[in-house]
Amino acid sequence: RHCRYHGEPCCRNGSGRARERSWPFPRKVHARVIEGIARDHPKVIAYDVQLTEASACPLSAHGSQPPPGQCPQARVDETALIAALESAKGHTVMATTETDTHGNTRFLGSTEGMALLSEVGSRPANALLPDDPGGVLRRVSFSVGGLRTLAVASAEVADGHRIDPRE
Repeated sequence: RHCRYHGEPCCRNGSGRARERSWPFPRKVHARVIEGIARDHPKVIAYDVQLTEASACPLSAHGSQPPPGQCPQARVDETALIAALESAKGHTVMATTETDTHGNTRFLGSTEGMALLSEVGSRPANALLPDDPGGVLRRVSFSVGGLRTLAVASAEVADGHRIDPRE
């Protein structure tokens, strides 16, 4: 069972007391968060957590550590996240701050992150907010690094149409 404890995600142990989870959270926790939000049928779920890398694998009983994404638990957790995105039926926008020169991004360690997100009805968006002169944020850019910003992509998903950058 999940709860909120001093503003941080946590879970309840057998005694009913809350115990904090440490960052980074397993992908299955992100899946549950998205599933919980999706149950309320929002127009958009703008998920501002970067998930470009594959899930870390725990140390084995022999002390070795498989590469990220290459252990059973990582695969189960990432599959749960993909299923949660798919069940949100096109209402998710996933944040990133890493793009290549063409605006492509990784997702769960895959260099085909944009295709993977598209396949499950989600889309990536750049969460960078470059400062204006003087270190002040006065407006949100339309795109950064060749990818629409989280604000723009979220508005597009919520409204059901693309926004013209000239508007």
